[in-house]
Amino acid sequence: RGDAAANVSFVSTADKRFADELIETLGDVTSARSFVDFALGEATRSGFNVKTLRGLAQYVPFWQAQKGRAVLGHEPKQEQGAQDDDIQAQERLVATDKRARIQSYIDGLSEAEMGSLVADAKAQIEADHPPSAMTHRVMLDVTVRRLAEERLSKA
Repeated sequence: RGDAAANVSFVSTADKRFADELIETLGDVTSARSFVDFALGEATRSGFNVKTLRGLAQYVPFWQAQKGRAVLGHEPKQEQGAQDDDIQAQERLVATDKRARIQSYIDGLSEAEMGSLVADAKAQIEADHPPSAMTHRVMLDVTVRRLAEERLSKA
């Protein structure tokens, strides 16, 4: 993470631009560094092979949500031994199953149904995340999945 940056001999223009956008979105360099550490940890846990800094963009909403919980006084749980580890493992299994069910639902949609889902998601996010914003694609994906989850729960 932090030490790895010292070994980088070339940074693409796209990654430089993303770094600038990240600092602007998150407020300062310290927050951007914290985000990168968080995102790399999440990528490692999920098995995502990060090839560029821009590849971390998908973690921005999750980091912002985590920071929001911390601000509200709901810090994420610290590991407190084997019982907490078991609970966390079970929660991960439930979350993995939930993601699989949502993906299966999305995969089963017709082209028209998927178009409707994407249109509804765009209508919800474009005021705060216009197509030109770095967060647009991530927020669109997150919103599509959330709407799919809501529709699946009603089915």
